[in-house]
Amino acid sequence: MPAFKPRSVAPSAGLFPTSQSKNPFEAIHQVRKLITMFSFRSLKMRQFGLPGVVTSLIFAAAPAWSQTTAAPVSGRAIETVLAEKLSVAPGKVLTAQVVHYGPGGSSQSHHHDADVFAFVLSGKILSGEEGEEAKVYNVGEGHFERRDQHHVISKNASATEPASMLVVFIANQNASLTTFDH
Repeated sequence: MPAFKPRSVAPSAGLFPTSQSKNPFEAIHQVRKLITMFSFRSLKMRQFGLPGVVTSLIFAAAPAWSQTTAAPVSGRAIETVLAEKLSVAPGKVLTAQVVHYGPGGSSQSHHHDADVFAFVLSGKILSGEEGEEAKVYNVGEGHFERRDQHHVISKNASATEPASMLVVFIANQNASLTTFDH
């Protein structure tokens, strides 16, 4: 499970919200504005390529979520922020979700019928796939999961602080993104 560490991106490039608002609704509005700016319908996908667009979406969205969105008190909450058909891959859909973990919150073991990129927005996330050692990911780090890997642990690494991550799925249309073990 290779880690992804972003290079520095200049805020002056106009990609990030400048407001430090503590209002979570303002943060959601800012993120949705950024997502609209990176709309797949308006981008020249052949020029930027899908990886460039996904990376831009992650870098643009991360500051607004990590600075202003409150996490639930305990457990886990999921917010879908984007679901878009991909013009360069007919039958495929890109879905972006923010997973909020309260202190000590976790997900039960599961697998995804999608390729997945997870990027930590706030706190620390403990994550691991079957047969691999679990790893703690910090803010700004991410990892890739291949379709149908068995994800045996996904949890907030802190018992006292909330954590959140942006999870980007690329899946077949109508696929079940997450299937939990019984």
